[in-house]
Amino acid sequence: MRRYRPKQKKLRSVKIPAELSKALGEAHERIEDADDPHRFDYDDAIQVGPICGGRTGGKSRPYEFTYFPTGDTTRGRWYLFLTESQIEDIGDGRISRLPMDCCTSKNCRTKFSKKSSRCDFCDYFEDDPAEVAKQRALVRIATKAKNKREFVAAYVKQFPDASTFSLFTDLTSLRGAEVRFGKISFPEEATNLLFLARGARKSKLLISLCKKLRSLAMAYPHAKETSPTTIGVNGQEFLGLSGSDVVIFIVLKLPISLRSALSHSFVQRANSESLRSANGVVVRLLASDKVPFSLLSDWLDESYRAVAPKDFVRAVDCEGCEAS
Repeated sequence: MRRYRPKQKKLRSVKIPAELSKALGEAHERIEDADDPHRFDYDDAIQVGPICGGRTGGKSRPYEFTYFPTGDTTRGRWYLFLTESQIEDIGDGRISRLPMDCCTSKNCRTKFSKKSSRCDFCDYFEDDPAEVAKQRALVRIATKAKNKREFVAAYVKQFPDASTFSLFTDLTSLRGAEVRFGKISFPEEATNLLFLARGARKSKLLISLCKKLRSLAMAYPHAKETSPTTIGVNGQEFLGLSGSDVVIFIVLKLPISLRSALSHSFVQRANSESLRSANGVVVRLLASDKVPFSLLSDWLDESYRAVAPKDFVRAVDCEGCEAS
C-alpha cells in the first residue's frame, strides 16, 4: 500500500503565468453568470483551458483548482485553493504573484497554495507488491509502445476494467511518457483512445446526432447555452452534450422515466450528487448503439419539463396543439 512520508517543501512567491490568469478570468465570468449556486459543487465543474476545478469544503466554501501548465502537465501541476475575490483579482491582473509551497524533490515542480498539502509524486512510497507489479507492467508497456494509441491498446489488454481516469493517471504519472507520446487531454482524448482500444469505431453519425439534439434543445422556449456543453432554461440545465466521432455523452434529468431508462445498457446514473438528486442520467452512445432518435427526443422533452417553469411548459404544450 502507499505510505505517507512527507518531503520538505519551500515557500516561494511565484509569478502567475498569463495562461493561468486568463483561465481564471474566464472561470470568474462563469461563476458570476451562474444562476444556480450549487452548479459548481463538484471537483471538475469548471473546465477552462489548462484549469479544472470547483467549489469544495465546508463553511468557507473555497474554490479548488488544478492548473496543468502547458508542456509540464504532470509534475508541474499547481493546486490552488482560492476565494471568489482572489479568482477575480488574478483574472483581472490585480494579483500577479502567489505564495506557494513548492516541492523540493528532484524532477518535481508541483506547487500548492494551501500549506500542509501532500504531493502525490513525492510524499508517498509504494510497498504493496501488487502496485509495484502494476508499475513495472506500465513501464514495460511504455517501453514497447511507439505512440499513445499503441500504449492504450496494450494498457487495455493488461487492465481490461480500466477507466478513463485511471488511464489518464497512469499514463501521465509515468516518467518521460509525455515527452515520448505527447500530452494526452482529459477527458476527451483519453476517452476516445480508451473506446477505440476496446473496438469502437469512428462515425460521423455521432457528430450529426449531437448537432440534431442541440438544435432540438435550443428550440424549446427560453432555452440557451449555459456553457459550450450544456443547455438550460431559467438557470437550470436540462441537457449536457459532449463527445466526438467515437463516443458521445448525453446528460439528462428524468424524474418520470428514470427506472425504464436505466434498463438500457447505454444509460447509467450520474455521478455527481447534485445530478443524482435531480434524477440525472448519463447516456453513453457508440456508433454500434442503435438507439431510436424518438427515444432521445422524448427524454429530452422530459428533462426540459423537469426544470422549466410551468408557463414555459404550457407554451410547449400549446405549440404541440397548434402543430396537430
